[in-house]
This record gives sequence, structure tokens and C-alpha cells, in this order.
Amino acid sequence: MLIKASRVTNLTDARYFAARGASYIGFNLEEGTEDYLDPIYMKAIKEWLEGPRIVGEFGSASPAVAAEAASFLGLDAVQINAGAHLGELGDLAGTETILRLDGQSGVHVIAGIAASAAPFVSHFLLDLSGVENWEEMLKSETDGWLDLFGQYSVFVHADFRPEHPDWLSSKFHVAGISISGGEEEKVGVKSFDELDAILDNI
Repeated sequence: MLIKASRVTNLTDARYFAARGASYIGFNLEEGTEDYLDPIYMKAIKEWLEGPRIVGEFGSASPAVAAEAASFLGLDAVQINAGAHLGELGDLAGTETILRLDGQSGVHVIAGIAASAAPFVSHFLLDLSGVENWEEMLKSETDGWLDLFGQYSVFVHADFRPEHPDWLSSKFHVAGISISGGEEEKVGVKSFDELDAILDNI
């Protein structure tokens, strides 16, 4: 199962996720949004990492803007939101792209978006963080979700408990999970007990 670290804001988290085998480490580079990280700090953190692919995460930015940032900042990949710019995904040709899907949209809407976007993206990120009882939602339409996860490489992002990675892998065959970073207790100091409990089940 693949691991994507999302919205990382500090070197402590970045080095932890790299050591735990994360394939992707993402930094929110959309100015004015929560967990925004100045590209200067992103580049400084990037210098300490070996292995993971570095992802610039964007919310409302157009594919053209994301592609320009990827080139200028030396990013390995970008993540953008499915939304108004779906018809412009071709502007990201040559740039590895992760497309964030809002889990509140429902499996049938999401499947339609995925089908149209698939030629332009390498992975999807299904964000269930805004879905109450997301496990029950997956269970209630198991066949639809199994079809989606079977056709495409999907990271699931949610409020995980330790048992969730194994459940998602064995029951739904998802390609990976996405986990957000968090604040340090003080510079260079942070407890990773909760994350360890989740990642140890991969």
C-alpha cells in the first residue's frame, strides 16, 4: 500500500514520513489557505529528503499555474482539485498529477469525474475528511467503490484509526492512504505514536 503525506509543514514530519516509506510528500503551496507553506521553506525541507516524490498541493489554482510552479520549483508532481478546471488538465501534460476528489460528492459523481480525468492523471486522492461516518458510506455502496478502486490508483484521505489501512486494503483494495502532517510540540520535537499505530498496519 502506498503512502502519501499531505500538507506537511515542517522538517520533522517530512523526515518521519520519508523514513516510514512514503512514496509522496506533499506541501500546500496555495497562498492564503490553511497549512500554506512558503516555497522557500518547502525547498529547504526538500534538500533533506531522499526517496519520496515531492508534491506541490494546490486548491483552486488552474492546471496551467500548477504546471508553471512544478517547473519553477522543481516539483516531482502536483495535486489539484477536481472542479472548474477539469477541462484544462491537458495543460499538465508531462507533469505527474494527483487529482483530489471530494468524497462528499458520492460514488457515481466521483466515478464520472475519474473516467474523464484518468488520461491526464497518475493517481486520485479521495478526500473523506469532510464525510461523517465515512466507513458506513463505503460499506453502503461497496460495489461502486470497489469498481472505482479497481479501475484507478486511489489514495484515501480520512480520519484514520489503526485498523483502517488493513481494512481498506483487504476489503476495498485501495492503492494507498493519505495522511496529513501536524504541528510540532516545539522545533524538532513531536510524538508520532498515533501515526506509528496507523502505519504499522500497512
